[in-house]
Amino acid sequence: MYRKHCTRRDSYKARKDVPDFPGFEPVCFRFTIKHHTYEDSPTPSLSGNQRNRKDSLRKRNPVDFHYGKQTFDDFTVSLEIETKIRNILSDVKVFGTVSIETVPNNEKLINRKSRQAQIITTVVKSFDDIILKQVNTFDSNSRQVTGCIILPDGRMAFTEYGHKRLFIRKADGSPDFHISFKESNAFDCTLVKDATVAVSCGAFGIVCVNGLLVFCGLIPNGIYGIDVNTEQQSKISCTIDVGALSYITYFKNKFYVTNHTNHTVTSFDDKGSVIWAYKDDVNMKTPRGISVDNNGNVFVASERSNNVIMISHDGSRAKQIVDQNNGLFRPCALHSSFFQSTPRS
Repeated sequence: MYRKHCTRRDSYKARKDVPDFPGFEPVCFRFTIKHHTYEDSPTPSLSGNQRNRKDSLRKRNPVDFHYGKQTFDDFTVSLEIETKIRNILSDVKVFGTVSIETVPNNEKLINRKSRQAQIITTVVKSFDDIILKQVNTFDSNSRQVTGCIILPDGRMAFTEYGHKRLFIRKADGSPDFHISFKESNAFDCTLVKDATVAVSCGAFGIVCVNGLLVFCGLIPNGIYGIDVNTEQQSKISCTIDVGALSYITYFKNKFYVTNHTNHTVTSFDDKGSVIWAYKDDVNMKTPRGISVDNNGNVFVASERSNNVIMISHDGSRAKQIVDQNNGLFRPCALHSSFFQSTPRS
């Protein structure tokens, strides 16, 4: 055991006075604090330097400088190394080894940009930006075309009222085949399923909605339906005013019907409740064929105005989109294909 007796003024030297053991850091400290007063001890003698310091302090401070009965703490710092621990440590050369093992995994770094959500949006043009672009023209060599549709495979079907037939043409306009109606005139047509087409014989428009053929009736006036499978008839509305040459179409739970006598287009739901009505007897004279694009815009062929009018989805406004400068003359039928982005007339 090594012991150092010191006062507070030279306690900072205690650590340096303890001899070092090579390769060994002290692990046990024991502090012994002793309290005694100089009242019980003889007055310490002062060296020459200490006397001079005491004298100088006396001159600066009028208060007498003396030890009197003041109390000073004295302490002892001791370091003790246990013999057993020292013997053990002296025999230990290596405490152990540290090794690093690399284990591969399936994790991989992904660029932050590639983790961003990919949002796919459909760009919808504003009402004012929509224009029609001519895709193709051909001579149908037909008399009085009153109805038309585009089939899913791109072919086109036309009802020829004067020829009493349904004419099928290829996507480029060339003839494919035709079906004649001996007794009745073919007025309008609609797609039932895949390549199945229904034709109205008379003077009324027709549209197929989920297996129900919906058509305009004149006597009595109203909107009626016939089930394709059961041929059961039903009445949808008797309050919608239709005429002898009224056309009808359907889009997203809404019907749209034209009335050529009062120059109106009416939108109503499947219960017969009117949603909106648009009337224009100047730019939409004698509205006939009607169709709706994927954005809900309504296209109307106006026979006496020699144009096509586009009405907004809510019926609040309209504009002329094609006219006689584009070669139109008394248009009666048009169709907006859901298989293409641009309506074709």
